[in-house]
Amino acid sequence: MSRTIIIGDIHGCFDELRDLFDACALRDDDVVVSVGDLIDRGPNPGDVIRWFRARPGAVVLMGNHERKHVRATFSYAQEVARRQLGDAYDDCVAWMRGLPYFYETPEVRVVHAGMIPGVPLAAQAEEILCGSISGEAKLRAAIPDGWWHER
Repeated sequence: MSRTIIIGDIHGCFDELRDLFDACALRDDDVVVSVGDLIDRGPNPGDVIRWFRARPGAVVLMGNHERKHVRATFSYAQEVARRQLGDAYDDCVAWMRGLPYFYETPEVRVVHAGMIPGVPLAAQAEEILCGSISGEAKLRAAIPDGWWHER
């Protein structure tokens, strides 16, 4: 029976990702879900992206870091990743443009950052789901007295 393995914020750390797969004894039929932020900050974003693109059944969500590349909003971390990816950068960004903002099965809902309770995932604002600065502000405005996950 296959498992669903959900992994947060890899940030270009391919060696640690492999260690994690070794620790959970990753099987060929496992579904691997990345909550986003495959890139920026770590030493090997290219290997991380290649692994997820090649893995049958892998799911990668749009995190705030992918969104920065897609929207060409560059700070230091994005510029470093751009250089690390070199000639593959444009192809990687084109792939990122198609990433979904959520993953849902009867057993689980997965988003990168947050959601407004009571609103269907498909109706959520993308910036809230991926955790952009404007999304965090919208989420705080919608739920000023607590955390979304407490509701």
